[in-house]
Amino acid sequence: MWDAHRDDDLTVSMRNSVVMSFLFTYELASTLLRRFLQATMTTRGDAGEMTFPTLIRVGSEYGMLLHDWVQWFEYRKARNVMSHTYGEERANDVVAIAPRFLEDAEFLYKRLMEETQ
Repeated sequence: MWDAHRDDDLTVSMRNSVVMSFLFTYELASTLLRRFLQATMTTRGDAGEMTFPTLIRVGSEYGMLLHDWVQWFEYRKARNVMSHTYGEERANDVVAIAPRFLEDAEFLYKRLMEETQ
């Protein structure tokens, strides 16, 4: 990974880029999931009013998510921590989960593309 580089400034820049990409993509993924469910649900009520755990549970039931609430809870915790306190240790925590989150985000994207065509 990038920590093999000897340039500390480059390492910090790359880490910060991963963190910002995670935060942006997390918000985008949850918003798109909510919009998809709101457009397709017929019996569960208003997806716009769902709590986040319910949104993830229903998204999993619809086959839109690779992982369930347990994994998405980890993403949510990471997002909340980074939104309120930014530090090197917290940023490294996000970098550690970023590859797993990328898999989830790509899976959601593929499912959304399949469902909307």
